[in-house]
Amino acid sequence: MLNENQTNTEDIIIVKANHLKGYYVIAGYDGNSIITKEVIPPDLSNCDDSSITILKDSVSDFIWVKGKTYQTLKMGDSQIPFRKLKKRFSCEKIELLQTDINVLNEQKYMEEITFKYGELVICKTTDLNKAIALITSNQNISMPTLTVNYPIVARENNISGVTRIGFVITKNGSIDDIHVFQRLGGGCTESLISTVNSMSNQLKQKGYNNTKIYYIELTFSFILIG
Repeated sequence: MLNENQTNTEDIIIVKANHLKGYYVIAGYDGNSIITKEVIPPDLSNCDDSSITILKDSVSDFIWVKGKTYQTLKMGDSQIPFRKLKKRFSCEKIELLQTDINVLNEQKYMEEITFKYGELVICKTTDLNKAIALITSNQNISMPTLTVNYPIVARENNISGVTRIGFVITKNGSIDDIHVFQRLGGGCTESLISTVNSMSNQLKQKGYNNTKIYYIELTFSFILIG
């Protein structure tokens, strides 16, 4: 995300929020809300004196500025031309935000599904059929071995690699809250999701009825042979 690799106890974090257009440097945190001051590119020292409170859940993107020498920062698909810092801003250490945006999104996703479903049986695997065996272990049903199709477009374009998704299997076998952690092009991620959905259809057709709710995190590799 950043183009230098420095460590400094006075790192700063700049955030964007869904309902605000500007960029905001974090000055404090109370667990649910972030106390910020608006900062105007390209000069990080050009900071509004008034404080703005932003709810943690409304943060749409962030930049973790390590040290004080960054001139160009990336936020999403945009490059923001910030000049070197002329002064420091006080910033508490905020562990939930001082990390890669993808990790932040993963944490938020897990918090949301735990709040939504309560206790989950968690299974992290590279084999969808092992997940099927787990969730049907107390069911009097038999499931066929499922395979994930390698999309023709991906094979023709020599696309290979790893995709990772998470999803919840409800008590009746429905698939809910699919989340893509790592996408692979050429239709590979979509092919994996399609296979997961077909698994759900078969579970429901066979009368799947469980007292437990499962969270499956599936890491799947598409490997070209020959």
